[in-house]
Amino acid sequence: MQDSIAKVLGVHTGKDRRAVWGKLRGWQRGTPMAAPAEELCGARAVTNVQTELRSFKEAALAYLILAHDKFVQVRRLVARLLPPSDGLALVHLDQKVATESQLEDFRRWAARSFDNGRERVRIFSEFSVHRGGRSMLDVQLRAIALLLASPVAWEYYINLSDTHYPADAASWFASYLWLHQGTNYARITSTKYYDPTLQGGRHATYSGPRAEDVYIACDRSLAFECDGQLFSLTPGEKFPALFAGVTSASGPEWVILSRSFLAYVDEGLKEGASLVSRLYDDLVSLSIPEETFFQTLLLTSPFCNTLLRHEFLYLDLYDAPWRTSPQSDFPFQSPRRLNVTHLPDIAKEKPWFVRKIDAAQPGSAALRASLEVARSPNPLAAVARPRYGTAGPSGPSLRRARAAGSLLLTERAAVARREALPREVLPPVVALRVGCGWDEDAYQFRGDVSLIDASDCPNASLVSYLNNVEFEGEVAIHWYLDGHLQRQSGGKIPKGFSMFVDNLRDPVPGQWSVRLTDVTSGHRIGERGFIVYDARDVRALGAGMPKTLRLVGLRYFCFAVIQE
Repeated sequence: MQDSIAKVLGVHTGKDRRAVWGKLRGWQRGTPMAAPAEELCGARAVTNVQTELRSFKEAALAYLILAHDKFVQVRRLVARLLPPSDGLALVHLDQKVATESQLEDFRRWAARSFDNGRERVRIFSEFSVHRGGRSMLDVQLRAIALLLASPVAWEYYINLSDTHYPADAASWFASYLWLHQGTNYARITSTKYYDPTLQGGRHATYSGPRAEDVYIACDRSLAFECDGQLFSLTPGEKFPALFAGVTSASGPEWVILSRSFLAYVDEGLKEGASLVSRLYDDLVSLSIPEETFFQTLLLTSPFCNTLLRHEFLYLDLYDAPWRTSPQSDFPFQSPRRLNVTHLPDIAKEKPWFVRKIDAAQPGSAALRASLEVARSPNPLAAVARPRYGTAGPSGPSLRRARAAGSLLLTERAAVARREALPREVLPPVVALRVGCGWDEDAYQFRGDVSLIDASDCPNASLVSYLNNVEFEGEVAIHWYLDGHLQRQSGGKIPKGFSMFVDNLRDPVPGQWSVRLTDVTSGHRIGERGFIVYDARDVRALGAGMPKTLRLVGLRYFCFAVIQE
């Protein structure tokens, strides 16, 4: 071991030399340091949640694409992912293959192909990236800093390689991420459960034991990256944890992270004594830090209650060989290339992305073409059923407004006001909707929403969407008409539910509201209003309509006049 260390330290900087020797001395002492208690994971916070009416939308996404030998595929990948007017893509082209002409050609293409293309699609080449070395983590942290400094707005970060490809419509997962704002997504698992060949052969899935895996493995092998080489400094030995109170974890480097979490990471790296900075200094001297840094922080930091252990990625590790490289002392397992024979498994898994796609292979090209055809609809883009004329709210309710055409009403849901909550806290209920004709199979309303015709609605349904980080608890539901309690219900919400529905029979006209309360804490966790009217009573929609209903009715919608 001493010969290996001397070989590495003899060709690198004094600063890195001191860091490695410092680690070895700490190992010999064997006394882990205490992590700052105020920066560690705490109990799940419960607080009153304020709601606001907002139209369903798509989260603005920021992609980092790590490109190497499949750079020719990147343009098509960016074009499939990026919507016309928002979000951004940052591409890093490995220094080992990058040329100035490639970079400039890509920039010209981006400027031509996208609105504000020079800002929204950018490319840089600052690292010679080495699998399993600190460069794999450093390139991500550099990209995150660039994205946070960008004038282009974004809410979620997704890192991909040049062999990834979307298996679903970007609008669908952007809508899902908007609904579940603040949740962070990373697979945290042991090698045993990550490899499906070890849980039942070729037809094993990534559900089963992998979904509930609580065994956390973190391979703490001391490593050193230097001049394109990755050295093992302590072959066969695992470096013990340096910090007490830290939950070490590992998983695939492909993550989906919220802007609030990444702002916390970026701020922490600038503070030498912070938990983030200390963990970085610890992990970058180990092998595969890109598979441990974010996972360990998500389990250890105050953001621990925002983690969903899933990465929405399909890959084929069945019997994939372990490979070696003359540039590394560490073997690695690489997923198999995908082709059309993987389509049934992809359809079953329903991932957002797949890996590996190699367009130079006919089978991969055919698979990519199939994925571009098969897209999921967006079930969250709910549109209220339009009504016209004096018998509906689109006419006299607008009082003096005059327009020729139809009024299209687009639903607003009551969602939690994120800015009123600490950035590491997720609201138990993320959205509330009220409407008629709830279809349990299609998960959508078949009738009116928010502005309800009592003559055509024997049951009004409250649909409460829960956060996706395993909320559970007892909830009380109170229905109010003009401020007076009309009905009380509720019950225990089991772990794993994504939504629950409560029904109000025969709603009568008036201004209604429904409130959700956490029974254990007494905190309000959701509230929304809605209007019930009777279309058979034309006078109720005219001058005799209560002033409050006239003013409030349309605030539950975004609306636009469609010229005829």
